[in-house]
Formats: sequence, structure tokens, C-alpha cells
Amino acid sequence: NRLGRIHGPEEARRAATLATDLGLRSFNLDLMHGLPDQSLEEALDDLRQAIALNPPHLSWYQLTIEPNTLFSSRPPVLPDDDALWDIFERGHRLLSAAGYQQYETSAYAKPGYQCQHNLNYWRFGDYLGIGCGAHGKVTFSDGR
Repeated sequence: NRLGRIHGPEEARRAATLATDLGLRSFNLDLMHGLPDQSLEEALDDLRQAIALNPPHLSWYQLTIEPNTLFSSRPPVLPDDDALWDIFERGHRLLSAAGYQQYETSAYAKPGYQCQHNLNYWRFGDYLGIGCGAHGKVTFSDGR
């Protein structure tokens, strides 16, 4: 696969189907676009396949090249800015037509399925981090 991941589309389909079969109230699919050498139609086909799995929440990220990664040391050919805009705009229309509402830059949800953690985080709410490397934020009654 284009990103060197250990899983691919078939594993994602199986996981989404399992979540549905188990009766989980909600689950999220993470999907990336703007991949190396990805065409508009390939990106939209990936998105259509994800939408067909009917996840209540879908995160649709544009690939960004981060410092100190394999891609930053050997940058791949990525779609240009115009192509990226076309992918985003057409993908946004597909998601909207399927009943998803965009509530963050890369987050789409069916009504009532917005990620409460994300909303709380962006509103500077409190949350506990438990475990090695966990991060949390707690406001004390004195405002600290």
C-alpha cells in the first residue's frame, strides 16, 4: 500500500463490518486522501467505499508530510494544490450527500455522532489522561 501500513482496505472493511455486527452504537473510520500519485477518482472511490460501510463518524484527513519521517527524507510525488482542492471539494459533497456533517477540519459525523472528546478538547474542557504517556487537562476550582 502507498503508506507502508501493515493493514489495508480489506482489514478496514472487516473491522467496520464486525463493529456493525456486534451492534456497536458508534465507530469511526479514518481515511486519508492526497496520497502519493493518487488521482481524484481514486480518492473519491476510497471515500465511496468508506461511506458504503455506513460509519456514524468518519475522519477524512489530507496527508501531510511531517518532519523526521520517511516521507520527509524521501518526499513522494503528491497531488498538487489544485488537485487537492478538487479532492476535498468533491469528497465534501459526497459526504454531505450521504448525511455526514462536517464539524471539524477533517471530522464528519451523522447527526448526533460527533466525537464528544474532540468537541470537549476544542472547547478547552477538562479530560483525564490515564496510563503511560497519557495527556490530560484538569481545571481546578481556583481557575488553575
